[in-house]
Amino acid sequence: SLRGGGIRAFQNGLIDLDTHCEMTCLSNDYLGGIASYLLKNKEWDIFYIHNHTPDWIYHAWLTEMDPIVTKDKATNQKFQDAEKKAWISLDTMLGKIVEAAGKDVLFALVSDHGATASGDHVPVMDALVKKGLIKVDENTAVELMKIKGGEAGFAEKGLDWSKVKAIPQRVVHIFVNLKGRDP
Repeated sequence: SLRGGGIRAFQNGLIDLDTHCEMTCLSNDYLGGIASYLLKNKEWDIFYIHNHTPDWIYHAWLTEMDPIVTKDKATNQKFQDAEKKAWISLDTMLGKIVEAAGKDVLFALVSDHGATASGDHVPVMDALVKKGLIKVDENTAVELMKIKGGEAGFAEKGLDWSKVKAIPQRVVHIFVNLKGRDP
């Protein structure tokens, strides 16, 4: 799938960086072509498009781009070069959209958040299970601790939510389950 330029395939080692970068650029080209066609051939008063490329590439690449976290200069450069290619493809996509929209059009470019490189994994799930804030059987506990930072998938792991007092969400949040807090 072009969704995310193949981010999951890259993160799972199924494709390499060059392939992920190429898929990302193809996705941007595809979205730019669709947007251009719609703007030129359909009536519109407002047109918006969401492109998640910056979010996806930084989730997938930022740690290797950062010389503080990843010390190998060749790796830093390889990932920084991929970032540049992705941004060039985004710029090209935006150029197609601006050209297709024509003159006298207001454009707004919005970002949802920034990003930082990931350092060493902090075993939040492990700590919550060990402290009894998540009560599960031994097999489920082992499976939960494999989930880095509490990524999605808790529902399938057999949690008894009535006994969950806190749960990690992604890498920087812990949701606290307080009875009556959210009616």
